Amino acid sequence: MASSSASTSCRAPPSSPPPACAATSWPHSPSPLPGSRAQERLEAVNHAVRCLIAGLGRHGPLRAVAASATGRVGGGSTVLQTDLVPVWTGFPLAERLSAELGVPAVVDNDINAAALGEFHARRQQGRIRPNGVLLFVQLARGLHTGLVLGGAIHRGHEFNAGEIADFLALHLDEDTHVSGSWVTRAVLTTASVGAVVDPDAIVFSSSVSSRGTVTRVLEALSALRPPSTLSFAAEVSALGWAAGVVGATHLALAAADQALTGTPRPLPVTLTGTSLFLSTLEKSRHTTMTTTLRPPPHAARRRRGRRSPFRLHARHRPG
Repeated sequence: MASSSASTSCRAPPSSPPPACAATSWPHSPSPLPGSRAQERLEAVNHAVRCLIAGLGRHGPLRAVAASATGRVGGGSTVLQTDLVPVWTGFPLAERLSAELGVPAVVDNDINAAALGEFHARRQQGRIRPNGVLLFVQLARGLHTGLVLGGAIHRGHEFNAGEIADFLALHLDEDTHVSGSWVTRAVLTTASVGAVVDPDAIVFSSSVSSRGTVTRVLEALSALRPPSTLSFAAEVSALGWAAGVVGATHLALAAADQALTGTPRPLPVTLTGTSLFLSTLEKSRHTTMTTTLRPPPHAARRRRGRRSPFRLHARHRPG
């Protein structure tokens, strides 16, 4: 699981902390999830959320929970397929989280959540339309994309939208020699997708070791179009590894709004204090592409994920 965030419950949280939570404070560095069985991982997630609730009880009851997970996530928030955390494959993660915690639960793909986080960060600043389009490109263990279309995550017919890494031999890690050919292929791939969706912004994110690669890709992308046409509005991520957590928080807030008001598509919200997300993730060495399992060789270019619990104050703002 890449990240998880809780917003304010269809029922009140426990009045006392669960065992081993008494000394836990937030923000804190979460422990890696066990990898042997889905039920073990689920219990670890539930325990972390209950500890978080106990530490934030003065803010009110839990209303919803959202998580981002590595792999392909279906419309019912079931993890349909994940090579890197195979115990999640076929697991009804959102349904089980909701049953255990007594609140609505939403699960989405980690790159989708990061794309949504970057979109809302720019929407709050007035840099992108509320119904705009954002193409998110992550250069970490390859090239992965997520798309926000009309202000909402675009998941596709088979919930496989953005999985272009399945068709590209663009492996990337700290030991990869990034050649000019690699950069050219990455630029042409990004530009091809960009030309189809005509986004308001293309946002690149990467690990620290790949930031030089991002710079090279941005420069080549800027120079790609002839002078007579507009260049793509491409930029570096504003949220870093916190993008997935911010996106998951927006999903949780929307789920809470729907449960409380019955609104089919709630108004977007404005989040404050998102810098706490990034500082906590830096302490816990969390990344969107990190897993607690050792992947099989054939899955080396797939997504990885580990979860971290968070909560953030939010206030509604139309548009």
